Amino acid sequence: FIVLAPTVNHKDKIGESIDWSTWTARGWCRLERTARSLSPLHTHILMVVHEDLCVEVGAPDYLRHPVCEGAFTVEDDRHKIAKVIMDLIKDKQQHLLQHGEVERYRLLTASASVILRGTEGAISSAGSHEAVVTDAITEFASHTCCSDFSEFLRTYGYNTHATPPTVFPPLLMAAYAGNT
Repeated sequence: FIVLAPTVNHKDKIGESIDWSTWTARGWCRLERTARSLSPLHTHILMVVHEDLCVEVGAPDYLRHPVCEGAFTVEDDRHKIAKVIMDLIKDKQQHLLQHGEVERYRLLTASASVILRGTEGAISSAGSHEAVVTDAITEFASHTCCSDFSEFLRTYGYNTHATPPTVFPPLLMAAYAGNT
């Protein structure tokens, strides 16, 4: 995945430049990065900052820039991508479980509320089609903050016969997910 983000003058706004920070501020660019980060492929994100300089960008940085908190030229685009984000998370969760990566599954599940941050406000003012998406997002996000301990253990895969948690014990995952 290659991001072309050198510092250049803005085409339409005299005296204004664009660069990596403007790329990370845009909602659609954030979606590209999140999709790459949640991809089952183990590839790198490379950023071209100058004609002779290319640097690797850490994939987990997408957690600092939730998609729906980005800038959108067309505000309705926020409504369109919320379900896409949910599907990306679900697909990655399935992939991690299928490959026995339980600890990474737990971390992603705990991170879901951060990844989905901004989707509630983006959709709350939408029409009936988007209301269905809103309900799905609310239900999805609620699984990361469980109402009782047994539900929490089940959601995070602690009730399986998998290897005991050595990296992410239940208390750490509860705190990370904001489920205190």
